[in-house]
Amino acid sequence: MHVEERPVGVENERTQGRQRFLQGTGGDDPSILARVQPPHTATATAEISPSRLASRIGLALVGLMVSLPFLNFHHSLPLPTFHTEWISFALGTLALFALVFASREGGTRIPFLSLGLIALVFVLVIQVAAGTIAYFERSLLGMLYVLWAALLVWLGANLREHLGIARVGLVLQVFIAAGGFLVAITGFMMYYQIDWAGFRLISGAGMDGMYGTVVQRNNFANYLGCALASVVFLFGRRRLSLPLATLLAVPLVLGLVLSISRSAWIYVGIVFVAACWTYWLGDRGRLKSLAVFSSCVLVLFVGLNFVVAYSSWFPRSGAQMLTLGERWVQTVSSDQAQLGVQIRVYLLKEAWAMFAARPVIGVGFGEFAWNLLEHGASFDGRNSAMASHAHNVLLGLLAETGLLGTLCVAVPLALWLRAFPWSQPGLDAGWILTVIGIQAAHSMVEYPLWHANFLGLAAVLLGAVAQPAVTLVFSRFRKAALTAVLAAGTATLGGVFSDYRNFERWYRQADASQQKGAPLSAAQLKDFADQRATSLFAGYYDLLASELLPLNREDLDAKLELNGHVLRFIAIPTVVFRQAVLLSLKGEHEEAARVFSRLATMYPGAFPDNLQRLERLVVEDPATFGALAGEARRRFGR
Repeated sequence: MHVEERPVGVENERTQGRQRFLQGTGGDDPSILARVQPPHTATATAEISPSRLASRIGLALVGLMVSLPFLNFHHSLPLPTFHTEWISFALGTLALFALVFASREGGTRIPFLSLGLIALVFVLVIQVAAGTIAYFERSLLGMLYVLWAALLVWLGANLREHLGIARVGLVLQVFIAAGGFLVAITGFMMYYQIDWAGFRLISGAGMDGMYGTVVQRNNFANYLGCALASVVFLFGRRRLSLPLATLLAVPLVLGLVLSISRSAWIYVGIVFVAACWTYWLGDRGRLKSLAVFSSCVLVLFVGLNFVVAYSSWFPRSGAQMLTLGERWVQTVSSDQAQLGVQIRVYLLKEAWAMFAARPVIGVGFGEFAWNLLEHGASFDGRNSAMASHAHNVLLGLLAETGLLGTLCVAVPLALWLRAFPWSQPGLDAGWILTVIGIQAAHSMVEYPLWHANFLGLAAVLLGAVAQPAVTLVFSRFRKAALTAVLAAGTATLGGVFSDYRNFERWYRQADASQQKGAPLSAAQLKDFADQRATSLFAGYYDLLASELLPLNREDLDAKLELNGHVLRFIAIPTVVFRQAVLLSLKGEHEEAARVFSRLATMYPGAFPDNLQRLERLVVEDPATFGALAGEARRRFGR
């Protein structure tokens, strides 16, 4: 019906405009001289459809999803990123309700990438059924992450179909540019300990470099790189004046420099190359400002590195400032930096070994650390190379999900790359590829996509580009089913938040009990068990419980089962040490020696302290622990 109303509204507007114009002129043709109101603005209110309105609201929520979570300054134990990721999930899930109104003539199109991610969910289900994972709750969380990403890819495609890639790109660029600018400002406030209206952001011990509310310098540099790309492309499409673009870009560039993240060079390089590529293959006359501004940004970045290196303006008082250039030099010449590179290479080799051992479905989602502890080769005998991830998204997928899970992601991504408009990227596709390139580069050395705020950003942008898809006709039943799924997701968000608050409370109680050396009461233990039984954070509850275990023979089998389960959840030195001690108490001395040798191999730095703890136990019970301590001293000479 609204399609038929448009010509009537347009004709009425034109008639009224012509009459008004002719009254004030000598009868000249208004189609040439008059400023006629565009037809779509004349009838926008009357013609807007529920699907279009829902898409606009969804786009606004997506904009908040890619900006607001990065500004969260509440990071505390036990899970410092929980609130940031929960906000991302909440905003993204609310935005997904736009899909309920996605019906169009011919149906809605679901990208192959969404289908591939849904297939990955089934691979995780197969792993659970096959018994390759220790904690179902962790796999369930992984399934929720992947399913959420699949729906966001679909949402990105839906927003492009209803609103156009130009509007989607513009809105998200504005949100990311604004979010990145504010994150950079928080970085300066924390780095220089600036009070503003009596308000100060507290960073704690943290790490070297600037990191703002993101609280991790490499993730901080990632988001600032995305924001810088947004500012550059907004200027290229003439949505920002030169003074405003400069005002936004300078703090972003300086924040990248002060983050001292080596990846910042790569991110700025990606922005420059993508801008020049878009300029070269596009309308060069119109896009000249894009190429010039990106070149100026690159020059500014390089120049600020020299200024920071050779001036006393930027380092905070009493602090030694290590620059990006010096960090790159360290990568080549410093033993410590070379060690970091060697550790990453080691993790890649171990990930490949896990894939070779279990090539079909992998070792199991979240099981990387335990398999590394059990089967990993010695690194160098002095430094620990233990990690919970492979620090490479491709090798991590191969190790944990095998060929089956990796193909679910790799094949749709290959089709996405094939469909990408490489010869005529345009400003929107060029910007999207820039941000995706930043995420891909970061994912080769760390795991940003394991965090919901970065995963949501990447998923929506991957969906916003035209790509192979299947058409789905939306029946009432399918709409109702999707609505039910999203409503259940919303309810789950509330449940998870309440669940985490309970876990926080128990974390504080357990920590206080451990510090005081006072055991929990029977009533507390019962409440603890009840909370753990229905919690998605069951692994963390078990970790707390294992930390409170008295190392004696009482309920020894139950203690061994609990601690062994925790060992597969998080293979940290204290848990490994407890397992060796409990095995010794049970009389399984060979297995205890094997576990203790794995502790020495994978955690050489922590081994001396644990050996001292073991020797104190030898004084108390030499018959039980003497052989284990003697074997450890003999084999490792410490």
